[in-house]
Amino acid sequence: VAFQRVERKLIVLLDFFPRARSAGPKSWNAALVAWSPEDLFSRGDLAMLWRECSPRNLRVPMAVFQSALRTSLGIRQELCDVCGPWFQRGSADSGKDSLELADVAIVLDALGLTCGIAFCARWEELCGTALALSVAAEDTRPRRSFTSAGDLALERAERRSTAFLPGWSRASVCRCRTLLRGLMALGATLLCDCDDGMVVQFGDEGVVASLVNTSVSGVASKLAASVSVDGLPGVVFKALPTDRATPSRCIAALVPKSFPLKSATDRYRCLAQLRANKLRAVVDIVIAVDALGARLRISKERRTKILLPDLHTQAWLKLEAARSDCSKSQADVLLRRQSVRQAMKAATGSNSTAQAQLQIERLTSELEAAEREQERHRQLLEQQEPVWMEEERNFQDGRYHRDLVHRQRLGAML
Repeated sequence: VAFQRVERKLIVLLDFFPRARSAGPKSWNAALVAWSPEDLFSRGDLAMLWRECSPRNLRVPMAVFQSALRTSLGIRQELCDVCGPWFQRGSADSGKDSLELADVAIVLDALGLTCGIAFCARWEELCGTALALSVAAEDTRPRRSFTSAGDLALERAERRSTAFLPGWSRASVCRCRTLLRGLMALGATLLCDCDDGMVVQFGDEGVVASLVNTSVSGVASKLAASVSVDGLPGVVFKALPTDRATPSRCIAALVPKSFPLKSATDRYRCLAQLRANKLRAVVDIVIAVDALGARLRISKERRTKILLPDLHTQAWLKLEAARSDCSKSQADVLLRRQSVRQAMKAATGSNSTAQAQLQIERLTSELEAAEREQERHRQLLEQQEPVWMEEERNFQDGRYHRDLVHRQRLGAML
């Protein structure tokens, strides 16, 4: 999935650069106006939000983006303030009152709007059923996350997809953009603080196995080498110890501290809020699917145009025009030579020799001009034909490879 997001960004940039290059330096602003940078997002819900609050811009004011979040998700300003540091680059040269498209995409483009806000501000909401069970319990005794064999199986699966990062915390990851970007690219879905480190939950068990077993894969070492921030510990992923609880197990102890549950009414309101957040997440998925469907239709239309049998480059059109000019000039030379021969035959039996001689001279001069034009077209074709043929060949090979990539991706998805 992470590679597909990168592929999406590369496709958008590769589509923009040729248009900007053809426009030239003077028309750079016009090319930017005609471009939609929100197409860089792989999530349709985030692309729609960015298009509403900052269309055709790579930067948006913080207040405008927070207002758009409050309007679309119905969240409070406190949550927006907590999410702000996760969306801003921590360098000194970055403004505090604006957000960059690339920084916002690190979390929200990977998880979506609702889940991304929960990732930054209320990670407990990402635990789903475990949080609902803990909130619904009336005292600490029945407040447990797992109650059946199926729940225990889910706990084992959650443990296999969770890694332990000693010395780190959510606050330190928020400051280190490199580690945050690496974790989100690897498919991190949840960050949970614990006593002496941080628990990271991923969407794929294979990622955890690769990060823990450094001898099998060098992903962890490369990620650790890229993190060079003073005052932060080393990046060393470890398997979750057996005596350490998973994020779902930690919910039971964190609910009384994070949620004010003094009465049944508070529990009802909290459960209603969790249900509303889940519905918003479903709506985000629907919007994302609609956006992906629109992009898929555009991709199919472009592929259909690419596969047109009579689609050629401008070089091929120039080659055909040059060949046609050569054929016409050759036919014109043959016709004028025939006219000269007929005039010479007619002059032998004619009484007006002077008039016939003038006509022959005129036809001869026209024949010489036609032969010079024929030679010019022949030399032009001889010089430019290899260049035009090479350009056409590269274009047709590119069409074939693009269609091959499309069919391979379709086969892989099916």
